[in-house]
Amino acid sequence: VVWDAALTLARFLDAHPHVVHGKRVLELGCGNAVVSMIAVHVGANYVVATDRAFVRPCVSRTLKANSLEKNVSHDVLLWGDAGDMKRVLQSHGPFDIIVGSDLVYDESVFDDLVTTFQTMSSTGTQIYLAGKRRYKKRFSRFMNLIGTTVFSDKRDLLERSTSAYPSTQYLYTFGKLS
Repeated sequence: VVWDAALTLARFLDAHPHVVHGKRVLELGCGNAVVSMIAVHVGANYVVATDRAFVRPCVSRTLKANSLEKNVSHDVLLWGDAGDMKRVLQSHGPFDIIVGSDLVYDESVFDDLVTTFQTMSSTGTQIYLAGKRRYKKRFSRFMNLIGTTVFSDKRDLLERSTSAYPSTQYLYTFGKLS
């Protein structure tokens, strides 16, 4: 299954390759790693797709089926887990870009997701977050939580977009200040 948000983010990267071209990219909650594969396709220098352990065999099969197992690394990363974050940073970091699709739907993981954004990014890291506009109050709470951290310049890149993207989708970007 490929969620609409992953397709929105993949389409965005395909249309705007400069976002990832020559950069080190981390995908959170990669599912079948469609966004990671597009990032490599449009010129990312290094990509690591992460998700929970049970997803890893799916990611491996998908990358192999697309002959990208040498171009995209994949690893286990449980949001908020200090050991996982340290291991992924030591093995693959630092990252210029962090991408994620359909990550903001379960409020119980918001704090862990923000912690992961903070830990896995450095000054200047840009985060691209796509999702479906379905839980407005939850999403607003998440963005308020982001607003109380070291991230700034939050904006919806699809706000004034053409019909190339479904109106049910959002794509926010924000950067780490320090």
